[in-house]
Amino acid sequence: VDGDGVASGARAAPLDRRSQELIRAEALELASASNTTDRGCDDAIHNARILVVDDDPVNLSILSDLLEAANYSVLQAATGMEALESYMMAQPPVQLVLLDVTLPDLSGHEVCTKMRSLTPGVPPPIIMISGKASTKDVIKGLQAGSCDYISKPFQPQEVLARVETQLRLFLGEVSQLQEAAERNVLLLSQVLPPHIMASMKGGSRIVVERFPQVCVLVAELVDFGEYSSTSNTADCVIALNSVYSAFDGLVEQYMLDKVDVIGDTYVAAAGNVRRRGAEAPSIAVHISNVLQCAQEMLQAAHNVPLPSSIGKIDLRVGVHVGTVHAGVVGIKYPRYSFFGATVRLSLQLMRSAPPSMVHTSEVVAKLGGGCAAAARLLPYTELAVSGAGTMRTLLLPEPSMTLSVAGERAAKHLQQEQHAAAAAAAAASVGGQLPG
Repeated sequence: VDGDGVASGARAAPLDRRSQELIRAEALELASASNTTDRGCDDAIHNARILVVDDDPVNLSILSDLLEAANYSVLQAATGMEALESYMMAQPPVQLVLLDVTLPDLSGHEVCTKMRSLTPGVPPPIIMISGKASTKDVIKGLQAGSCDYISKPFQPQEVLARVETQLRLFLGEVSQLQEAAERNVLLLSQVLPPHIMASMKGGSRIVVERFPQVCVLVAELVDFGEYSSTSNTADCVIALNSVYSAFDGLVEQYMLDKVDVIGDTYVAAAGNVRRRGAEAPSIAVHISNVLQCAQEMLQAAHNVPLPSSIGKIDLRVGVHVGTVHAGVVGIKYPRYSFFGATVRLSLQLMRSAPPSMVHTSEVVAKLGGGCAAAARLLPYTELAVSGAGTMRTLLLPEPSMTLSVAGERAAKHLQQEQHAAAAAAAAASVGGQLPG
């Protein structure tokens, strides 16, 4: 104990009870005075759990009383092994460690290094206490992982000030990480369906799922690639954002799930997610919702205000029903993606659809035949399907288009498609006859 009645690092003769009480009283008075300031707004700091490690019972008692008087929750340890056990087992966890360098079993530097290796994420601060105050000793402590250093004989005011400073830094960093984690969860919830989010929060990762009946919608902005090559890039981005924002609203309105957006292609589906607290709708209901959503998407593509350099945009849509496999792909930027023949057929239907129309398979017409939108379906053509022969298809025009006009446009588009296919086949035939 030094001349001012403050505990020091040297092993002095045991203090009598009177001297201990005087030292403790002085420390408590300082802590109490410090605790009457504006600390009421810092509950998170001044209710923190602190582990005090010192083999000197006098120092251990004085430090504990000092911190408890400042409303800290204190754990005590007299050896390195006791300290490590308390550090690992404490609930709630330790938020700061006051660690003496000189311990009977392990050095404070060894204990500090082990504590750091046991702590993932943001480790709680460790303040080392020692009677040695040389630069070399301070550097050794910092290299071991400590955040600060207090020399003996320590002053109660200094201890409280350094403890509060380190706790502010630690809790501030933890708070920032929590806010970042919450932002990440919010962003993920916008691209992953609820059941996938719930699974990831529970610690598991769904690799692949199989859904027997899913209605898949694939929409594409017609000739947008040509627009993007001749128009201002910023205008193209603004146009996509305007159109896709309108699509997002429609998808939510009709209880579809947005699956993917790749450039000028927008994918949504129904039947792959069960709504919490509700019975699973029939596939007929899903098809009705998808067809109504698709019709309103056709109108939205025309009605959304766009930059003058873009002008009017047409949309074409493909819809098919069938088995879908789905899963989260990627780690850094995860995406919930669909795979399988149903997705490929929906994409094929979209690519062969006339502008401002929805191109559906015969399966969609059969399973959703009772809905209002299905009543407007027009027979269109037979589509060659890889490995499955041909498939009859139908068209659903946008609501403002009469069926007679839709029929005329469909016939004209089909004729153009057939001429283009014939020309491509002829070109391929000529190319195959040329000498190699």
